[in-house]
Formats: sequence, C-alpha cells, structure tokens
Amino acid sequence: MSLELAFKIAEVFGVGTRTALITSAFGVFWVFLLFVNLANLGLVPLEAGLAETAFMVLEMPVAMIAGAGVYEGTRPESPV
Repeated sequence: MSLELAFKIAEVFGVGTRTALITSAFGVFWVFLLFVNLANLGLVPLEAGLAETAFMVLEMPVAMIAGAGVYEGTRPESPV
C-alpha cells in the first residue's frame, strides 16, 4: 500500500523529499488507525499502541527521506 501511494504521490509532486514526507504522514496515520482498532478489540493495550505510533512519527519520516535520497535525481537508463 505504501509503495502504491508513493508512486501516485510521485506522479503529482515528483520524486524527492516532499513526496517522502507526504507518504510517511499517510503511513503514520494508517498505523495509528491500525493500533486504535487493535486496542478497541482488546488485542493491544492502548498505551502500547500509542507508544508504537509515537515511535513511528520519529522513525518513518527519517526512513522515507533516507530512501528518497537514494532515488532523488536518478532516472532509469534507456535500453537503447
């Protein structure tokens, strides 16, 4: 899901840091909703879900920016 979202956002904003930050924001929101649902079902304590979401707020943007740095400015070579 995250890769598809990143590709769709990259079509609009181009490849780079801005796309990585937008994608990571959607990813953090998705993880937050996942843990809220798991807490409502009683499968995960609410505090554990919130702690994981707080960790994702710090980890995911850094990871996405690092990954975007690899691809920023690179284009696939033509086979011809």
